[in-house]
Amino acid sequence: MTDIITATKEVLEFSSNLTTWALSVTAFSVVTIISTSYIRPKAFALRASYLLFLPGWLFLAISINCAEKLSRKYLAAIMVSQDNLIQIGSDINNLFADQRRWFLWALATFGAWLVIYLLTWIFSDFFSEGDL
Repeated sequence: MTDIITATKEVLEFSSNLTTWALSVTAFSVVTIISTSYIRPKAFALRASYLLFLPGWLFLAISINCAEKLSRKYLAAIMVSQDNLIQIGSDINNLFADQRRWFLWALATFGAWLVIYLLTWIFSDFFSEGDL
């Protein structure tokens, strides 16, 4: 049964790394919006693409919440009897899968914004001097 605790500790470390990445993505996305060198385009189509930040932040928040629950499950695994350990290990595995899934959804959302931004920047005149 100590193998389960060792395995859950490894999952907790990966979860902690994923949480660090989620917080970094959140910070960089906020900096993208409030940076002083940011050029706000007049075209509504490009400004509307920034609405993708909202679900991205929501997905990151859910991912971080899963990590917090996972941490609590790990503490429970250390303190419970052997009978409950297998169920808690399974719960930890499921929470980590959920955390990864929500993090990947967040990355996909911010990636979609980036693709829209780059395509607009490359193929349109939204960023020309006269349009700002």
